[in-house]
Amino acid sequence: MPRNCWWSGLEAINGNLEDEANLYKALRAAKIESPRGPISMSPAQNVTQNIYLRKAEGGQNKVVEVAVEGLADPGTGCKLA
Repeated sequence: MPRNCWWSGLEAINGNLEDEANLYKALRAAKIESPRGPISMSPAQNVTQNIYLRKAEGGQNKVVEVAVEGLADPGTGCKLA
């Protein structure tokens, strides 16, 4: 089974979902290699990931370069209300 942030978090708390503080601490510490590149969790529990510049060429989607490394939503909250 591929590892993901949640799996890392559950291992860290031995499956005890009542241990929220240590679950979130483990989620923020997890470093995962995913199909969209390396990801981790920000202090606001949002995914931190690279943003890639891509080019469609010859029927293929090719990565040209990393446009932004480790981009994360700052978690400032929703202003719609």
